[in-house]
Amino acid sequence: MFGVRLDDTGSRDVLVERLLGFLEGAKAHVIATPNPEILLLAREHSAYRDVLSASDLNIPDGIGIKVVRYLQGRKRPFRMAGIDIGELLLDMAHAKRLPVLFLGGQDGAATSAADRITKARTNLKIFAAADDAEFNESGDVADAEEAKRIKAAILQTKPVIVLVGLGAPKQEQWIHANRDRFPSVRVFIGVGGAFDVWSGRLRRAPKVMRALGLEWLWRLLLEPTRFPRIFRAVFVFPLYALLEKKV
Repeated sequence: MFGVRLDDTGSRDVLVERLLGFLEGAKAHVIATPNPEILLLAREHSAYRDVLSASDLNIPDGIGIKVVRYLQGRKRPFRMAGIDIGELLLDMAHAKRLPVLFLGGQDGAATSAADRITKARTNLKIFAAADDAEFNESGDVADAEEAKRIKAAILQTKPVIVLVGLGAPKQEQWIHANRDRFPSVRVFIGVGGAFDVWSGRLRRAPKVMRALGLEWLWRLLLEPTRFPRIFRAVFVFPLYALLEKKV
């Protein structure tokens, strides 16, 4: 869609098998979760589109993609949000005793999330990095010394799973630029604002709203300043998507 490959695993069980295969592999794999907002960015910026297309697995996120596919008379893909895939990976890391790194977030959210999660999962080791660092629009760390500290932290802690909470497009661009720099990592994934939820700072939408595809409405109620972004995702995206040539 808009030149971005969307992968349909068909079910949660198949996705779990793919994730386990990545963790048991010999190289790093990148997972992205394109939603309507991300796809609109990719439509407007070819470099970002190329970054998404280079991912190993693009799991659709957002009810809007399924609605558009339905209106086009096409198969509706299995979808799952980045935060939910992140939780699947944390379950696997806990079961297999794999070290995890939380990178990004703001005001110490990654550290708070790591502390809260590891209290409930004592076998899980989560390290946090760059939860107060500034990243520019291309996903690069603004301060050179901070960039060196982040690299050193990743090399020292040797995480197998890296969850990046910088928001789109920064998180995908940072992952794309760094996927081959850390030998221990097997899975990178962007998780947006997941650290705020896991730290308890932000309450996620009730399950019934998520099931109905109304999580966007919940976010709007909590954060009215998100209206321009949500307007693009809910109204602009379907318009462009329905006008797009079917491929």
